[in-house]
Amino acid sequence: MQIFRPQSAACVGGTFWILLLLYSARPLSAQQAVQQAAFIQPQPVSPTAKVVTAEMIQERRQAAADSADLDDETKKKVDALYAQALDNLKRIAEASSEVERLSSLRESAPQRAQELTETRKQVQESLDALPSDALKFLVALTLAELQTETTRKKTELADRKAEQQAAAGQQDTRDNRRREIIALQNSAKQRADDLQKQLDAQPPAGEPAALTDARRLDLSIRQKLLNSEGPLLQNELAAYDAEASVSIV
Repeated sequence: MQIFRPQSAACVGGTFWILLLLYSARPLSAQQAVQQAAFIQPQPVSPTAKVVTAEMIQERRQAAADSADLDDETKKKVDALYAQALDNLKRIAEASSEVERLSSLRESAPQRAQELTETRKQVQESLDALPSDALKFLVALTLAELQTETTRKKTELADRKAEQQAAAGQQDTRDNRRREIIALQNSAKQRADDLQKQLDAQPPAGEPAALTDARRLDLSIRQKLLNSEGPLLQNELAAYDAEASVSIV
């Protein structure tokens, strides 16, 4: 009589994997194939989540202009929305560059203040030394030369007054700009909420899909522009504070 002996664990494990491979090699039914394809198919990306480029906007703009399914009035609306989106996309890029410039101004304020102090000191030293040599200089001049020198001095005096007025005007401009920045910062959340509500809203009944897409793209770009506004305003205020602390403006 043949006695049944349990196989080793390794043998059992090998048999298991062979059976699994044979099972996996079976042809899929049509339903199984569809289910598996659906499982591995990547999910579509939301239009607002895609990286938006000027080229992509321009392509959509041109496609709408060439569309035979849109009337002229709708084409105008779509074109205006895409034009605004392109302009705002450019402003986002400019905001990034402006943040770097303002950051550089803030960091360089002490050095620029020191250079300005040195320049003022040199000018004052030149003016203090002028009276002792002025008489000798004027005696040696002819009448025509005196008239020319007088005209030059008047021009220099006018330029100096203009610089002083410009400095005072710049201070007034900055004070007004500070108030504008604070107002923009205070309204940022409300503006962000308004944009999100417009994005979440259902399109009007019967609105062409091309117009809906253009409006939603414009809104998403405006959101990005609003997000870039915060760091820009903060850096602008920081640059003003840094220059004011060293009496540049």
